[in-house]
Amino acid sequence: MGAAASQFIAVRGMQVHLREEGPRDDPVPIVLLHGTGASLHTWDGWTRELTRERRVIRFDLPGFGLTGPSPDGNYTVESYVDTVLTLADTLGVQRFVLAGIVDATRFTASASSDAASNASRRRFIGVVPA
Repeated sequence: MGAAASQFIAVRGMQVHLREEGPRDDPVPIVLLHGTGASLHTWDGWTRELTRERRVIRFDLPGFGLTGPSPDGNYTVESYVDTVLTLADTLGVQRFVLAGIVDATRFTASASSDAASNASRRRFIGVVPA
């Protein structure tokens, strides 16, 4: 299975660079977040393995890779959490597993707390610091 073509979708005033790979009928996809100074390509090896059975969504966070800068200049953990949740909403993803490298403990704790406290947002099934 070859790598999926890059897509760009509008999220929070940005064109977010992403790849969505693996079985589209997976009800709980895995969202992979790269580290500081990196891009979605950080996950190329993992994606090859995971997409045999799972849907994988990976994207360039604002200010990294091909996504470009945040229009409001906000690069806080909370802003990144909002980007992840808005991206999930845009893709129609209701529940997902989140795995990441960037300050994973703080980011994923903030994301889980935000998702749990906001009933209109999507739910994290699991959080896996890589």
